[in-house]
Amino acid sequence: MDPVTLVSILVEVLALCEKAVDQLKKFWNAAEDLKTLMTKVGLAQRTTQSILVVVMELKAAGLTSFEFSLDLFVNPLRDVIRKILQRVQDILATEAGKPRPKFVQKVLWTISRDKMDGLEKELGGLEEGMGHQVNTVNLLVTMKYLSIVRANTLAVTSSQSELHDAFTEPVTFVDQEGEKMGDHVQVMRTWLGSLDTDKHDQVYVQQRAQLANAAKYGDWDEVLDVLESGRKNYRESWVNAPRIKTGEELNLISLWTPLHQAVYMGAPVEVVSKLLRMGASRTLRTRWTEFPWADMTALELAQHLGVKHQIELLRPVIHVPIPTSTLNILQVQFHELVRRDMGGDFKDEEWCLPQLEVLLEFEPRQWTWFPTHGSDARVAGYWYLLDGRDLLVRSENVSGDGTKQGYRIVVDGTYEVQQALVY
Repeated sequence: MDPVTLVSILVEVLALCEKAVDQLKKFWNAAEDLKTLMTKVGLAQRTTQSILVVVMELKAAGLTSFEFSLDLFVNPLRDVIRKILQRVQDILATEAGKPRPKFVQKVLWTISRDKMDGLEKELGGLEEGMGHQVNTVNLLVTMKYLSIVRANTLAVTSSQSELHDAFTEPVTFVDQEGEKMGDHVQVMRTWLGSLDTDKHDQVYVQQRAQLANAAKYGDWDEVLDVLESGRKNYRESWVNAPRIKTGEELNLISLWTPLHQAVYMGAPVEVVSKLLRMGASRTLRTRWTEFPWADMTALELAQHLGVKHQIELLRPVIHVPIPTSTLNILQVQFHELVRRDMGGDFKDEEWCLPQLEVLLEFEPRQWTWFPTHGSDARVAGYWYLLDGRDLLVRSENVSGDGTKQGYRIVVDGTYEVQQALVY
């Protein structure tokens, strides 16, 4: 199997795993064995992410001739995930897309248990086999990759006099409403990926809950007040903030933003326009809903619910037309970088890592801040922006030692650079 086809299938498997997990969460309390299945699908998703990074590193390292038998596992894995996803969707809803009653779902799950057990075992065997293949080549890739990183670092830094250093620019911004709101406070365009309330102080948690509740019940004056509070007190833009939780409730986070709630509540055009001017993303997707699809944008919700007065406003405006396949590869490598940097501190259920599709809505070369250490006094996280078809990243104090490191992530791999040079 050629590398391009392999990458395409791996990206598809990742999407299927994500959809399967989203669907399984809809009847999380049905049975203990369902939780086991969801855990295994999540494990397959993480293994696939690792494999995709390895494949890209193999290509970048010039090891395309290496006998790598991942293709023996990738197609069967895709087929198994497809079967699991289809079966779960059949249990949750009728062919017409109408949700089944909860008791019917549980009965259908019980009837399907033997078949699902077989798929679960098959999935476990495939995931184990793929893991062995990755371990076999990791050492070779690492040795070759280090030499490439060194060469690319020298090449990039030697040409810095002819290029522009993106890291010397200010990395805060005033959103489109900034000049009309409170004291000209500069706020950071923020990816609020930390979902665990235990990682934040009590006041921060209370204000985020206040925002989520106000949006849920359609109290738009209070929503705007809390958004302003986030700007002033934390210099963060909360316009895309989901509800945060802790413990077992982390698995139930829906990732609904104020814009999703504005659609559900049929908010006036003026409210939706205000949220959009403040930076609300039209492309952000929910993690689960009570509707036929778990991952819905605000536009999809409006179309499904018939909120016609909002539809034109909610159509995405794309400023950076990057191919989806390229964006997916950059995102997988960025997520792998974050996981590697955070090490044992990283737990999937506590995070929603940055979705790069959102960047397509911004004007080119605008920084986004992804904090990794909650709302405490320690500044730690990642700055990132799209530069053409590359992703520039700067990590800052992620490990707690004050270290800053620049990266240029391209389709062929992730390269350390001393400066993020914009071409």
